[in-house]
Amino acid sequence: MKKVQHITEYIILNLLLIPLKILPLRWAIEIGGAIGLVAYWLRIRVKVSRKNLALTFGDKLTAQQKEKIIAESYKNFGRSTVEFALMNRFKGKLTNYIQIDNKNLFDSISGKMSAVLVSGHFSSWELMGAGLAEYGYPIDFLVGKQKNSYIDNMMNNLRSQMGIGLIPIGISARRVIKALRKKRFVAMLSDQDAGEDGEVVQFFNQPASTPKGPAAFAMQMNCPILAGVILRVEPLRYKVYVKQLNPPTDTDKSEAIRLLTQQYTTILEGFIKKWPEHYFWAHRRFKSSAKGIYK
Repeated sequence: MKKVQHITEYIILNLLLIPLKILPLRWAIEIGGAIGLVAYWLRIRVKVSRKNLALTFGDKLTAQQKEKIIAESYKNFGRSTVEFALMNRFKGKLTNYIQIDNKNLFDSISGKMSAVLVSGHFSSWELMGAGLAEYGYPIDFLVGKQKNSYIDNMMNNLRSQMGIGLIPIGISARRVIKALRKKRFVAMLSDQDAGEDGEVVQFFNQPASTPKGPAAFAMQMNCPILAGVILRVEPLRYKVYVKQLNPPTDTDKSEAIRLLTQQYTTILEGFIKKWPEHYFWAHRRFKSSAKGIYK
């Protein structure tokens, strides 16, 4: 029964994509925004988003401002989803669409050493990886496995078509180290609740269990660690912002990992504060540290 369900989901998804593949990219992306708004109207995880904004911004924003951010966040997530689904239509054009704010930072590393890249569920994060690959930077994604294997294969095929290497999370440690030894960039999303395995750091002045893998790999391989996001400036115009972390000195390994994890979490927080409507607020970010908050 499960296989039939997965095949059905896969067929429905591809049928829904047919009109989007025919339309001009700008129109398709805006339809994605409309789909996101429908998800907001249907209140899909809107309560989770409200809880997160209440925790992170408190009384710094009015209820009306928070609700506007949530609605825009859903629209931007819809746009990002369509951009990912139609990513192969961007092939060969991304260097025209995407500007890298401090490209010299990537140029100073690429081909000379490896680097760990850290980002979050912000704007069109999948497109950022494809853009970096098209700029000529050797990049691998650490990817999770979707429950639906047909959709999982479809997603990974899209990434591969754009020149992105894939490292499954289940066998990540060995493959990440191997990629870093080959002077590649390895990109990871580190803004979801990491449960008991995470490092508890401050995110918007709230304790949050955060993936510490990026810090651990960078420490082990003695390579730079960069944290950044991509911003959708307007339809078919994007800008990548990235900052290099300062590795801690005169401290033991576990404390260094904690400090690095805090650094990239703080950098991501800064981008979110500046452009909160581009962040995906529907994750249960504080599930471990604020137990019961989402009930």
